[in-house]
Amino acid sequence: MAARRRTLLASVLAAAIASVGGAQVHQSDIILTVEAGAIVTNAVIASETVPDRVFTATFGDSGFDGFTANPGFDCVPGTFAVGTRLGFNLRGPWMRWDADASAFVATDENGGAGERLEVSFLTLFAVSADGPVPGFDLAIQSNGGWHRHLDFVALPGAGEPAAAAGVYAMEFELYSTDAGVATSAPFWIVYDLDGSAADVEAAVEHLRAALGPDPCPGDLDASGDVGFPDLLVLLTDWGASGGPADLDASGDVGFPDLLVLLTAWGPCS
Repeated sequence: MAARRRTLLASVLAAAIASVGGAQVHQSDIILTVEAGAIVTNAVIASETVPDRVFTATFGDSGFDGFTANPGFDCVPGTFAVGTRLGFNLRGPWMRWDADASAFVATDENGGAGERLEVSFLTLFAVSADGPVPGFDLAIQSNGGWHRHLDFVALPGAGEPAAAAGVYAMEFELYSTDAGVATSAPFWIVYDLDGSAADVEAAVEHLRAALGPDPCPGDLDASGDVGFPDLLVLLTDWGASGGPADLDASGDVGFPDLLVLLTAWGPCS
């Protein structure tokens, strides 16, 4: 009951924050756009909004163990039709990173207790299971935007007082009730529950590799071609540890990534 009360209080606060609309998106959120009639998830890199499908979250960042309301979701006003709704589905079970195996495993494997992920907003909630779970949808705001912070809670396994420390991940998709807007490509959120920075980085890189090669490597601003704006993004992110500009998935941004970008220079095929 205490966990549910804590979650409800945090949801109320998140709803109050989300109700404050504005033309500028929050750069720490997952930024949503509609491209070619489908929802696209994006990150803000060096002040540029670029497509991304792997994001991170940290439990306890608001002072409550096993709880976070980040990342949120945001978009510029007018992105979606007023009167429609946007929602999510859980595409599979909540997984735990096994550093020894360099892979994600079920939360009840290798000594795990079967932890679950709860996603909620006010009285609405969904809890992960062994397979896909339908989520819920929320109304588009009156300005055509959708700035929402869902509550994520790490639920302990059976008989445990709290979820075990580690790095976890959940695969999501976003859908619209607007028949003209297609569901997003699957995307992941990697959750750090008192894990190590090295495990978080390894988990993120594992998921990026699993998503497969970029059909247009170097197109960091999603403009449909590789050019000077993409070069500017890469140079601004030079030396960073991972991120969309890490085109060779080496763990840092440097000369090999510049070579990938220059090789792909020009219109995307």
